[in-house]
Amino acid sequence: MGHRWAGWPLLLACALFAATPLPAQAPPEDDASLRNRALELSKQGNRAEALPLLEKVAAVRPTDSAVLASLGDALLKEGRTEEAKAKFMDAIVAEPYQQASWDGLQQWAKATHATIEQPKIKPPASVSAEGDGKTNIKIDPKSLDKRNGDQVWVAYAATRALWRSGKFKKEFPNETTYRHTLAEEGIWPKN
Repeated sequence: MGHRWAGWPLLLACALFAATPLPAQAPPEDDASLRNRALELSKQGNRAEALPLLEKVAAVRPTDSAVLASLGDALLKEGRTEEAKAKFMDAIVAEPYQQASWDGLQQWAKATHATIEQPKIKPPASVSAEGDGKTNIKIDPKSLDKRNGDQVWVAYAATRALWRSGKFKKEFPNETTYRHTLAEEGIWPKN
């Protein structure tokens, strides 16, 4: 009989193991909860945990300006200035009319002692109106031989001339005088 009871501790251990529920596996985090967690960690200043999460979320959400700006901020604080600048610029491209998108780039400029200013564009062609209703296009002849994109500015000047010479009145019949419009730029629907 002694032999028969010799294995009961092993049997009891197996029974207890089988009766003990395994811890539930946590479901994988969905995109929104991972995003929120990454942004919260970033807001708290916990770069060590936030940075890899922000990088992961940015890879999935490449146009999320809040994630891109937070990632840029974390990278800047890590001393990775060129990567930070790229993420701040991505945030601007994603949401160009949000001040928050621009704030990161301003922060980068301050940290790197850079100056941000409007690009100076001097098109090789210009449009002007005469008092008699005629439109003049002036073209820098040196630009015609170049293969640097100047031809696009010549086409732009021609388009502006068309709008001045009659297309504006046709598109906006209730207007009494010509004015430059977003419709003319092709980026806004006419009224």
